[in-house]
Amino acid sequence: MKRIILSFVAISAIALVSCKKVEPATPAEPGSATLTGTVYADKDLSNDTTDAGVYIPGLDSELATSGTKLTFVVNSGDLDRSPEPGFDYQDLIFTATLNGSGEYTVSLPAISTALNVDVYFDDFKADQRQYTFDGTFESENKSFFLGSTTVGGIVDGVTKIQDFTYNY
Repeated sequence: MKRIILSFVAISAIALVSCKKVEPATPAEPGSATLTGTVYADKDLSNDTTDAGVYIPGLDSELATSGTKLTFVVNSGDLDRSPEPGFDYQDLIFTATLNGSGEYTVSLPAISTALNVDVYFDDFKADQRQYTFDGTFESENKSFFLGSTTVGGIVDGVTKIQDFTYNY
């Protein structure tokens, strides 16, 4: 009987020593992607006419006003390779400001799976050159707006070029 008890204790000790604590895997940190482009606004309607005399709105748009801010929103749940249902993932917010050439560049977190980014555009006011019926030009101060849009295909290591055009 003593031998059975000792055997049982020995087997139990081996079983306890050979068990490993399972550590959860550390999630991989996201990489980054670059979103860049030029933003336009039709601030001169007098140059939107073809050689045949046909007016086409936005035919030759100008650059949007320097200093205009763009806001980019990434849902952090899109960066989780194994998202947990019901978890309240937070939005990550990034901004870019248009330079004098109407260009913006922003670095965004990204993974190997394509994700979407919501883009919000600040409104701005600018003078818009307009053609009059008597053949002269006049300038009118207009509000330019774009609201928001979604850009897809944001992937780790990729630079995506995306241009936008404001409305008035």
